[in-house]
Amino acid sequence: MRLLFRGPKLPGSRYMKTASLIRRLSLCIGWVGCGGAFCLFYLNWRTPTLRQNISSPIYTVGDANYAQAVDAGEGVIQLGSLPLGIYAGQQVFRTPQEARLHLEYLRKEKSGWGVYQLSGDFEIDTYSQGDGRHFIRRTLLANRKHEFRELVGRTGTDLSVKQFDQTPNQGWRQLAGQGKFEAAARSIENYLRDHPDLSPFQIGNLHFHAGQMRAFARQYDPARDHFESSLHERDETKAPVKFNAYVRATIALLDEDSQTLDECLKKSRPAHHSMVKSPT
Repeated sequence: MRLLFRGPKLPGSRYMKTASLIRRLSLCIGWVGCGGAFCLFYLNWRTPTLRQNISSPIYTVGDANYAQAVDAGEGVIQLGSLPLGIYAGQQVFRTPQEARLHLEYLRKEKSGWGVYQLSGDFEIDTYSQGDGRHFIRRTLLANRKHEFRELVGRTGTDLSVKQFDQTPNQGWRQLAGQGKFEAAARSIENYLRDHPDLSPFQIGNLHFHAGQMRAFARQYDPARDHFESSLHERDETKAPVKFNAYVRATIALLDEDSQTLDECLKKSRPAHHSMVKSPT
């Protein structure tokens, strides 16, 4: 099949040369157009959004170079997401406490790293992938270092398991009491990582509390994973509440499975349910 040039008829070689020139010009114009569009997109992607009125700050973590750039009044560009999942964007956090816990998880809190506020709004410029992590959808600027004040009580992983897990205003309970549920969950996850010598009972309890915190933060998939990990090998037969049945009831609640929920609740406290009488 031949491609015909629909222009004025020219004799012999002049016709072929003109058709070839027009094709080349068309290709060049197409390439220039595509290149121009890509350059415009690239420049727009690389340019950070600088919001003036921020109601929900965004935080990230950075090394000592961030501090130098911020002190120089320049800041550090944090790239946003790209289409088709090519790049998710910089991972960010809702609170500075969550960002600091991420530093603890990375073991970078004593290596010159710090927490920095970005130039965007968390409710507008971020998105979640459904696993509890958040990323920026637009390119932003890390332009302010967050300075921490010492908290009342202690939340670090150097606490004993009783202090961290069972003592009011200590460990994860301090963060939970302030409504920082995701930060509380991260602190439990860090504690589990740093204390591999805990007993199965202690590990189960910590996973259960981490699941509660993830659920309160509306992060149901990681909450379910923690609840599954909290199940004991067997329930204590003399315990007033059957722990495994209670955990499965909690999972059923997340799954909106009312039938399983009712069954598990009955199993969790069989003595109590056997004494319940129908109203007369």
